Amino acid sequence: MTQPTPEKFIAAARALTGTRWQHQGRSERGVDCVGLLILAAEEAGIIIEAERNYRRTPNDGRLAYLLDKYCVRLPKAEPAQAGDIIAIRHEAEPQHVAIVTEATRWGPKIIHANGNEQMGGAVVEHLLDDRWLKSHRSKIHATFRPKVWAGELREKVKEDCGCGA
Repeated sequence: MTQPTPEKFIAAARALTGTRWQHQGRSERGVDCVGLLILAAEEAGIIIEAERNYRRTPNDGRLAYLLDKYCVRLPKAEPAQAGDIIAIRHEAEPQHVAIVTEATRWGPKIIHANGNEQMGGAVVEHLLDDRWLKSHRSKIHATFRPKVWAGELREKVKEDCGCGA
């Protein structure tokens, strides 16, 4: 298998644009933010656990734990790049994830499964700016770079996480 790339990861996520939001969804019939991340990762050849059985608003630390397991947490001053993952929080802990599709001078462009049904409730791509964060009463928790593009080989990531042969 070839090494995963940010371009493959983003293309796999974009292929699901318009897919309706569904809590714990894992197919083209419906996805949530974690489901989008998992489906795009699998399509791009990234090893990741298919997390299930979490609340709609997780607050148990599991999301941050899994991001730290598969990714490198970037320093706050380092700008997000295409293929990075942004964890967004509405309360104390991260509860939402988005994939960076492009770094712009106005901030990162992201793709994510938007669970706000008044705003369409689907996979959408847009600029992540202060206006969007304020309108959703959200803050960026941290930015993560998947270990496979932070220099670790796929086999090493698989070995470290114990997630497959």
